Amino acid sequence: MAIPVAVEQAIDWEIGEQQIGLWRDAWQRFRRNRLALLGAALVMVLVVVAFLAPLLVHFGIIINPTTQEVEHI
Repeated sequence: MAIPVAVEQAIDWEIGEQQIGLWRDAWQRFRRNRLALLGAALVMVLVVVAFLAPLLVHFGIIINPTTQEVEHI
């Protein structure tokens, strides 16, 4: 018959790494993905141009699509 032997095991309650949150982990993974950064930069450029479009039409940099002539197309 087996005799139970008391074995002391040290419990390590310390956390080895610093725990990070879900959003911080997602941001770090996003920054490492170069294609995702390129896509985000492209979207930001399109948003800026969309907001600046009335200003660009006013200064004549782009043509207003509602007043342009289309006979030559």
